[in-house]
Amino acid sequence: MMMTKVEWRAKMSEVSIEKSDLNRAVLNFFVVEGMKNAAEKFCQETRREAVDLDSIEERKRVRSAITAGDIVAARASLQKIDPRILDNNKRLDFRLMNQALIELIRQGKTDEALRFATESMQRADFPPQSLKQL
Repeated sequence: MMMTKVEWRAKMSEVSIEKSDLNRAVLNFFVVEGMKNAAEKFCQETRREAVDLDSIEERKRVRSAITAGDIVAARASLQKIDPRILDNNKRLDFRLMNQALIELIRQGKTDEALRFATESMQRADFPPQSLKQL
């Protein structure tokens, strides 16, 4: 069902959003997107307590490494942020290992990719539904 612009505005006028919730959402956007300067200024302007802005640089390194196909560097950066992150988040660990496999295939290293898939990925403690995705 499609909503008209008038209906949308009427529905939106019924919704009440607390300013603190909106500020938290905006700050979260800046942090997740790696906009450290914007996050710092936003905290100052809204008189919010600053979040851990130092982790923004590490997050940017993780994102850049993944984009560049350097999964080893991405994993190392994640470990700097939180040494237990991959132990506590098996889904993230699986996705990174899956991406590492894709990168090996992309580089034409099929023998190494097969070895990695059979040795490293099968040995890892992933939920069964994750392995089905492989």
